[in-house]
Amino acid sequence: MKRHIYPFPLYLIFLAAIAGFSCSEGSKNQGGTEGNLVCPEPVQLPFQLDSSTFQNPARAAQAKGYGRPLHVFFDFIGHEGEAQTLGGITNYGGTLSIHGLSEEYVSVWARDDNQHWTKLTRVKTDLEGKFSAEIPAGREFGAGARPVYAVVEGDQTCARGGIFVFPSGTGAIVTDIDGTLTVNDAEVYKQMDDPNYVAVAYGGAIEMLNLYAGKGYQIMYLTARPYHLRSLTRVWLDQMEAPFGYVETADSFVGGETARAYKRGFLERIMNDLGYQVAAAYGNASTDQEAYEDVAIPAARVFIIGPEAGIYGTVIQGDYAQHITSFVQNFPGPGE
Repeated sequence: MKRHIYPFPLYLIFLAAIAGFSCSEGSKNQGGTEGNLVCPEPVQLPFQLDSSTFQNPARAAQAKGYGRPLHVFFDFIGHEGEAQTLGGITNYGGTLSIHGLSEEYVSVWARDDNQHWTKLTRVKTDLEGKFSAEIPAGREFGAGARPVYAVVEGDQTCARGGIFVFPSGTGAIVTDIDGTLTVNDAEVYKQMDDPNYVAVAYGGAIEMLNLYAGKGYQIMYLTARPYHLRSLTRVWLDQMEAPFGYVETADSFVGGETARAYKRGFLERIMNDLGYQVAAAYGNASTDQEAYEDVAIPAARVFIIGPEAGIYGTVIQGDYAQHITSFVQNFPGPGE
């Protein structure tokens, strides 16, 4: 099923402007600890699926015709004891639209505390290629950040996501991606056009985030990218060896006041509803700064890089090297 997310001309405007547990019979937890699952196309799965072919034989040719797998897998974030729902959309070749596969099986896997691969759930996609399931009550994950993987059983392609369960008071670092971690907004479009292209990061950007993570902060990536670019986003963060963290994506490309409102809404949720404490926030645009201001993040903890560096006194010049030395290295950890 193909579902357009936004009109094709909008892409041209932007481009020009920026030049376990399963209830199914026969399925078992896997005891092995070997192997890594590198998405979207792992060489070999470290566990056994319930099926290894598409339910509809025509899907194999259909998926191949659409192109590279870019499955959407949404992260869960919340408190311990809450119901943990996992969901996403099968997607092939679509960076401007979703090319999903209807009525095909997707299984969701993670490693348990003993590093054994465990199947969390197995579901069939709906007519739009979407899937959603709740981890059975009593089997939810406890506090921490847990990688999870959605696997399309028909061709063994996958997407990486996460379950993020933190108590109130958790310290967080929030950062935009495009033009903030990457050197400009155009890098994502190069990544969309060329599957082998690796978006260029600002010097020190990833080192900075790893320093914060090492101090005990949770990293949260708040991007205006639309949700169907989640796979590209996760792949890039892994390529850069960035800290594993929650990724928030928009319903479509957003900009201006829409971007400000979208980012403000996420920040209100994590700060007001979940009680997380944002220790520092990073962006590259006035809308980033304004969203941070809207939720009363202190101006001294808001940092803007790039052409708009200096707005409202929030400055990072050049790259992050000096900022690491002058601010991050001596910044206290959560609760210090």
